[in-house]
Amino acid sequence: MGIPTNTKEKIVICAERLIQLNGYNAFSYKHIAEEIGIKTSSIHYHFESKEVLVQEVVEYYSSKLFTLVEQLDTNSALESEDKLLQVLNSIFSLTFHDDGKMCLVGMLSSDIRTLPDSIKDRVRVFFDQLSAWIETQLLHSDKIDDKEAAFQAQLILTQLEGGLLFARLYSDSLYVKNLTQYIKSLFN
Repeated sequence: MGIPTNTKEKIVICAERLIQLNGYNAFSYKHIAEEIGIKTSSIHYHFESKEVLVQEVVEYYSSKLFTLVEQLDTNSALESEDKLLQVLNSIFSLTFHDDGKMCLVGMLSSDIRTLPDSIKDRVRVFFDQLSAWIETQLLHSDKIDDKEAAFQAQLILTQLEGGLLFARLYSDSLYVKNLTQYIKSLFN
């Protein structure tokens, strides 16, 4: 989407930010309307329900990250370690380093018991895809075999989401920087 040029894009970007800051259950169409200066009926025109809006937000968020992943994958000059670190740095700059926000799908995961099934499914697909990509990158390390790669990919995702939570709680980026060091240790 880039810079929002129309009302629908502004709504999606605003909803993304509100979810990353406060979670699924802590925002409403009223919050979005107030923030971007429109009526809630304008939001309903584009998105018939909060569920439909959040589905679009997850797709938008996923698209941003996986577009980067595709670009990195086509760059044969980059090693797998560098690709992983670039993705993590991108996530950090879009989250903790941007107003202390959380990973969108991580924040949605914290509300899993109250999410509609369609959103739960999208969140799981996102994490499955990211985990599979991380696993593929880890298979290029001389230190990790096929069996361990899936475990390490899950561990990295766990450290990522937990690191963002602790970085936010303590206002300390060390928690996310530790993950960078951990990934480096898997390749060196």
